[in-house]
Amino acid sequence: MRRSLILAVVSTVFALLLAEGILRVRGSTLPSLAPLEESDLELRRFQWSDFPPMKHDMPGSPTCGEDTYLVRRDPTREVRYGSAEGEALRVWFAGDSVTMGYGVSDREAFPALLGDRLAATTRRPVVVRNLGINGAGFCAVLRRMNEHINSDGFPDLAVIVFFADDLEDRAMVGVRSRPVAFPDRVHNPLGRFLVSHSYLANLIWYTGMSRGDGEVVRFIDEESEALFVRAVRYLVGRLEQGGASVVVAVLAPTGLHLCPPDPPEGSRCQWLGPDMDRIGALLDRAEVPAVDLSTLWEGRPVMVL
Repeated sequence: MRRSLILAVVSTVFALLLAEGILRVRGSTLPSLAPLEESDLELRRFQWSDFPPMKHDMPGSPTCGEDTYLVRRDPTREVRYGSAEGEALRVWFAGDSVTMGYGVSDREAFPALLGDRLAATTRRPVVVRNLGINGAGFCAVLRRMNEHINSDGFPDLAVIVFFADDLEDRAMVGVRSRPVAFPDRVHNPLGRFLVSHSYLANLIWYTGMSRGDGEVVRFIDEESEALFVRAVRYLVGRLEQGGASVVVAVLAPTGLHLCPPDPPEGSRCQWLGPDMDRIGALLDRAEVPAVDLSTLWEGRPVMVL
């Protein structure tokens, strides 16, 4: 009996090591990140940890757990608009994939549209820095702006844009219609270690994340809302103290008006509108005014949710 048990344990360990070895030979990255190999996105890690509201996150709070983020593999970090001479107006945009312009050309992303209009209106050159992050929640949006302040000082104008779903933390995002799951969203230390270092554990976890159970899980609680208020208030205050003008906007999905009056249970139409209202209410609580950028898309094809 003892020999059979030892043989079973040894066989199991050998099988697991063999499977791990085969997976490592087959791919050059963990399975959850494989879709990035054929896209224009790359995974980066936050370099700055001195954002005060982020230092005091309560253990287990999922909304501010982002240690990594997706950005374009673009060597051109800044783009200049306008032909006028003189000192350029530096404008930084922070937001999620809508700000980054994922799925459209750089010229069609709304920071480029605004940069063009601003250069024409002010008759001075405008240098736009797009800090958009694919799949970002509000913490990643604010931390991205904060890390650039730490490294490069303050812009002349900072535009912080929140999308309808930025209050929640997403454990995975889509890249070319394939899911990408982030191991740093696993809050159990042992589980995070396994999915971050073992291809086999990562594949099992990733498969479970990809399949799901058909339910829409919402990671928004009172702690997350309170953190949103503190973080926005802090960053806007820091930008203004540094001499920057600040514009905060809540951007609606262009197809939101196509949602039915009684949306199906679990559909995006069920929570996109209420989430926008919730962001607006939280900005009011933070005493931060917000503007509407929806007119940028007037006369353009609408996206159907």
